[in-house]
Formats: sequence, C-alpha cells, structure tokens
Amino acid sequence: MSQVSSRRDVGCIALLTSDGDFISTMIDLRSAGANFLVVVPRFKESTVARYASQGFQVLILEPAGKSTDPRVRAILHSDGTGSVQLADPYKSFENVQGSRAVRSFLADLGYACQERVSHIRDFLTPACAKFWFANDLGSLTVFPSQPATLAVQDVMTQHAKAGCWAQYLEDFAFVLPCSTRHRHGLEKYGNSIARGVYAGSGPFILKDSSQTTSLVLRRLGYLDDGLNADESEAVLSFINATKNKVQLRKMQLLPKPSDNINQAKGKLRAAFLSHACKGLWHIPGDRTKDVTVILRKAGILSKPGGQYSRNELLDAMRLYARKKGLRPMQTFNGNARSILRVDRADPSQRDEIRFGRFNTEPPCNCG
Repeated sequence: MSQVSSRRDVGCIALLTSDGDFISTMIDLRSAGANFLVVVPRFKESTVARYASQGFQVLILEPAGKSTDPRVRAILHSDGTGSVQLADPYKSFENVQGSRAVRSFLADLGYACQERVSHIRDFLTPACAKFWFANDLGSLTVFPSQPATLAVQDVMTQHAKAGCWAQYLEDFAFVLPCSTRHRHGLEKYGNSIARGVYAGSGPFILKDSSQTTSLVLRRLGYLDDGLNADESEAVLSFINATKNKVQLRKMQLLPKPSDNINQAKGKLRAAFLSHACKGLWHIPGDRTKDVTVILRKAGILSKPGGQYSRNELLDAMRLYARKKGLRPMQTFNGNARSILRVDRADPSQRDEIRFGRFNTEPPCNCG
C-alpha cells in the first residue's frame, strides 16, 4: 500500500479485508495524502464499524448466491456458562453511531478503549460480555457480535448515569470456543465461522486468578485429568493450533523458545483477558480417525474389528513415535499432533512453536 500510494497515477487504493489489521498503516498513509476504499463482507459488522469510525469509506460486499448470514446464536448466561442454538439468519446492519456510543460508554467504565485510539486492536464483544456479566444483567447473545452491542446500547440509553454500573477491573476472561472451520453443510449454519461456533458448544466467562490459563485450557479440551494431564503439552498443543497461533502472534503474546512453562502460561493468561481478539479460541480437533489410519499402515494396530480404546491408541502412538524418533509425549493430544505433523509434512507448513523443555532436540532412537 505504501508503494502504490506514492504513484501519481493512483487516485484511490481499494482494500478487500475481513479484519482491522491495516488501520494503523492506513492512518499513516492517509496523513501523507493517500485515499482508500475499504471493501468488507457484510457479516463482518465489527470490521465495518472499526474502519468507518476512523473516517474511511467502506463498501459492504454482499455475498453472491446463497445467504451467508449466520444461523447460529451463542448465548452467555448469567452464571458464566454458555450455550449455542440454531435460529433464523441474522442480517447485520450498519450501526456506526451506535457502536461509537457503546464504545464511549464502556470506555468510561474501563471496559474498552476510547474511539480516538480504536485503531488499536480492541473488540467490543468481550467488553460487552464482561460489562453484562459484571452487572448481572442476565443472558446475552455474543455471536453474532452485533446483538451484544445493541443490547448494551439499549441498556445505556435507559440508564444513562455511569455511576450505577460496575467498573471494569480487568478481572474476567471471556472465551468463545470454536472448532476448525468446515466447508460442508454450511447451509444449516450460514457460514463456516457460525458452524465452528456451534461445534464449540457455547461461550463462557471466568473470574481471573492464577489458575486462569489452566482453567481455560480445561474448558477448551486441551487439559484434563485423564490422557491429557500434562499442562506443558496442553499449552504446546494450544499455541500450535493454527488459528490460535495466528491470533497470539497478532497480539504479540506468542511464547518464545526461551520461555519456561510459567512464562508461556502468563502470556496465555494475558491473551485470555485481552480485548485484542473477540474471544474466539479454537478447540482441539478429534484426531482419532486420522491417527488410527496412520497406525494401521505402520502395522502397529491390527486388532480384529478395528475398535480401539483411547488408552490403546495412546500406547500405539507412543510406540510409533519411538520408532520414528519423534519427541516423547505423554498426552493423547500431544502425540496425535506430533504424528500428524510429520505424516502430513509439506513445504508450506509453518515451523512448530516451542518453549521450555520442548525447545531441545528429541533424544536419538538408537534402538
């Protein structure tokens, strides 16, 4: 964009995007005389609002063919648990002024950044959810995101005085679990994000504590008291899930090789408390079928009938890992991820993010 904006034959730069990552760069280039037209898919209402709030011209891109309006509602309940349900398609609409008013209202209470710095990644959905929960206002629809903004807008209109509301003390983690996006059967859900949210089983909110990272990883399915009881491997699996890795990198909270487990957990805790994402964190996929196929081909699984318990699969994965010289792992998720990464290796695959004890080469298999 910087190179194009310096050309004399360019009157306007058109940007097609679904997120607000370009805002700070565009503000700098605009001050040097560049003009922009931002093209955003219609169901990305928060992205539309972010660009519009900075004075950029936004063109709403209508979907071709079948509607992609989400048919899923994710609801946060008053006790901090959540649920999902199917509903009629939700058609978002432009509500720039309303979003600005909500942002200003929540900023006064400490839940959001003021508009003048809103080019900093700061989403309203977590702020709305935390405000709603802290003030015990009942259930709130947090996906799609616009209903949450509208609900806060309605409440603040009825009760204008900020003094009657709880101030935010940065003490809640808002999470909207999401599965890997699928492209099949989207007519039922509206779009791939909605399908992922539906498979995630519902949002939740937690009071912050020294156990926040562990509690969130448990709720997401990376950590348990059974076959996934190793906390370090749970963190490793979480940060290497593609969507989680991308999000942590954007937030500048991706663990470094020099970090120990406590430092890595601290960064995840900061990410879970942050408003720099919508709270969408991906759950581990069910790798049982894919791993079973690999282990069968390797001749490690040969039971008649083909039914194996997860304990049997874990033992088989550990044996396979030893034969292949892979890093020893204790957990089901850790072994499955390691095996699939090697089996599906391709030149475009990004490097694994490691930290602590994982930042050493695996011991040589001399047997």
